[in-house]
Amino acid sequence: MPEAIQFVPYVLVVLLTGIPTWKLLVRVGLSPAWAILCLIPAGFIIVLWLIAYRRWPLLEE
Repeated sequence: MPEAIQFVPYVLVVLLTGIPTWKLLVRVGLSPAWAILCLIPAGFIIVLWLIAYRRWPLLEE
């Protein structure tokens, strides 16, 4: 049981970053599968760069 408790912070971080990233990627027009990169620490930074430099569909209208 104590071994399972060690994963709780990791799961919380993934949930707290993965779910909002998923929704944001849909709004930007990218595949939500990019949110899987949130599973690795540097992956979240890559996703942020993708979102930051992508043309937003709502801003183009």
